[in-house]
Amino acid sequence: MDRVFVRGLVGKTIVGVHDWEQKTPRKVVLNLEFSTDVKAVAASDDIENAVSYSAVSRRLLEFLTTSKTFLVETLAERLADII
Repeated sequence: MDRVFVRGLVGKTIVGVHDWEQKTPRKVVLNLEFSTDVKAVAASDDIENAVSYSAVSRRLLEFLTTSKTFLVETLAERLADII
């Protein structure tokens, strides 16, 4: 397996246990690392078979803007599920 890195992805979300935290979106910076097998993609040299880092990033940012959690751990698990 190969590692994919996405660093410094910035979004805003509602996260926190206090009332004021649940009212104001806060900046979140994501540094991601996930595994994928790029052997077949590299052999085909076809972009259609590759992981789209921009699509992954867009989906995560979309989720952040609609998400509302109390715990950062819950947010992290939900982001991991998307990946």
